[in-house]
Amino acid sequence: RIIRQLPGGAQSKTYLVELKATRQQFILKKVNYLEDVDRAKVDVEVELMRSLDSDFTVHLVCTFPDPMEVELCMILEYCVRGDFRNLIDEFQQLPESEKLMRGWEYTAQITRALDHLHSHNVMHRDLKPANILVNQDGTIRLGDFGLAREMNDDYYLTIAGTKVYMAPEVHLLKRMDKSSDIFSLGAIIFQLITGHHPYEADSEEAMIDKIKKNQVLQVPD
Repeated sequence: RIIRQLPGGAQSKTYLVELKATRQQFILKKVNYLEDVDRAKVDVEVELMRSLDSDFTVHLVCTFPDPMEVELCMILEYCVRGDFRNLIDEFQQLPESEKLMRGWEYTAQITRALDHLHSHNVMHRDLKPANILVNQDGTIRLGDFGLAREMNDDYYLTIAGTKVYMAPEVHLLKRMDKSSDIFSLGAIIFQLITGHHPYEADSEEAMIDKIKKNQVLQVPD
């Protein structure tokens, strides 16, 4: 049964659902599957999720088409604590004595998860707090592989991802590689530790300009 609809992207609808027999909860993600171009994108995402399945990634339980075959339904693991944006907010309230330990812990988990992708020759290309999910025990999963691609694919000269977490070379339409994901990781950890985006500005356009020029926010000690 559907419990409630969750915020989703432009190309998908997301719901929290429950299996009545066991009361176990999952995420139901419905993605456009009518046009050939939509099918191709979704098929790549599903294939990558299956090949990358591990303790570092959100588990794909199963997929099935809706009755009209307009959408593909994906049943995903439900990470109870939401996404990393919640942890960033919680982190700012921690006593200083705990921040160092927690900061290292979160950094290590995300780094290991990203290394898992890169060891399989895959770039995430949209690493951001909203795409890092957190389980009840604090373990972290990478999610949303809609833009992920193998590094030998011809996707290097395209702008992909969330603009304020994109590396300078992506904005400048230069060659992408795994270091572009590392840039996004660095921006996320900076935001975790300081509570501020490293290229914080009054508008997205101004933030992108700062990223291109590598004008990092100066944070007081």
